Amino acid sequence: MAAYVIRADMIIDGTRDVPDTGKEVVVADGLIRAIVPVGTTDAGDAEVVDLPGMALVPGLIDCHEHLGLIFGEDEMEQGLDAPEYYAMKSALHMQQILRSGVTTVRTAGDPGDTGNLIKRALRHGIITGPRLVSAHRLIARTGGHGWVIGREADGPWALRAAIRDEVRRGADVIKIMVSGGAATVGSDVYAPDMTDEEIVACIDEAHRLGRRIMAHGHGGPGIAVAVEAGVDSIEHGLLLTEADYDLMKERGTYLTATSAYGVKALEMPSIPEYVKEKLRDTIEQALESLRYAARIGLKVAVGTDSLHGKVWEELDILSKHGFTPLEALRAGTINGADLIGMADKIGTIEVGKVADIVAAPGNPLDDFSVLDMPAFVMKDGQIAHTSAS
Repeated sequence: MAAYVIRADMIIDGTRDVPDTGKEVVVADGLIRAIVPVGTTDAGDAEVVDLPGMALVPGLIDCHEHLGLIFGEDEMEQGLDAPEYYAMKSALHMQQILRSGVTTVRTAGDPGDTGNLIKRALRHGIITGPRLVSAHRLIARTGGHGWVIGREADGPWALRAAIRDEVRRGADVIKIMVSGGAATVGSDVYAPDMTDEEIVACIDEAHRLGRRIMAHGHGGPGIAVAVEAGVDSIEHGLLLTEADYDLMKERGTYLTATSAYGVKALEMPSIPEYVKEKLRDTIEQALESLRYAARIGLKVAVGTDSLHGKVWEELDILSKHGFTPLEALRAGTINGADLIGMADKIGTIEVGKVADIVAAPGNPLDDFSVLDMPAFVMKDGQIAHTSAS
């Protein structure tokens, strides 16, 4: 495996409060081996990568992705695509996501055997993409939100059986639907989509099988039930109250923020009107409630939903609604790593960690848009993309 010495104007490693300057990063065998003053490394056979005017940041982490969905198209119709077609779209998006500087993705539900097919294609070098933590198929009640790209089950024992089957099929994480959602016709974003007993059974079964569990939830009484039962993250949270946030803070529950999707959906003509009607009353509330989440120090990660690779847009929203730029960056790096159980391996630029490194022109803490199509992307110590001269 190739070795590298990477030099840039600054390193925003995810641990320090201010960028580090005058340093170079030594990479070998896929790991960060040293971070030392520039010019002190005997490069030997290592390739020297000079990135003047660039800032190095950890590889970004997207904790909520639907690989085969295309933003702006009707999700219900897309969910009825042949699984093979959905998998082809997913493969294309994986390459796009990595090119965007996202080196790790946690999916939130894709139909059929998409997760396993994409993992196999990555393993055999058929496609390139970020490392994948797959929820496989999401689990919904019969006719509930997300049923079209997931599997349906009703009752505590049927839901337990569904979770067991998803684990058997290779799911790394479990996804359930606690509330309704905007993309499903007739679904109420505030109403619980499962009974209390069903929610508790799902969380118990996932943890019993050694899997973390994520819960789609905009708001409503199902949120508190899931948090009290120990769910690992609430996804979206557009209608969360201060009481919900307080409980999540107390229990150590993550919020996976996906506000950029809602903001952009309202601006896009092709988004169905029934989706926009549900979002109009919720997105502004969601953005303002983020300020409270920041104030109490809630654990926050980020997801793009189907804005493949556009993690920077979510970081930008956080930084404009109560979070400092560094807190926002951490939401898209070390917090995501912590949520998926990989904080000891990824999420920061530190000696001993996997070399997932992204370089952007200028300082992203001043303007997150510099992370849109970064000039240099390294994953697992290998250069995945470079346009730097």
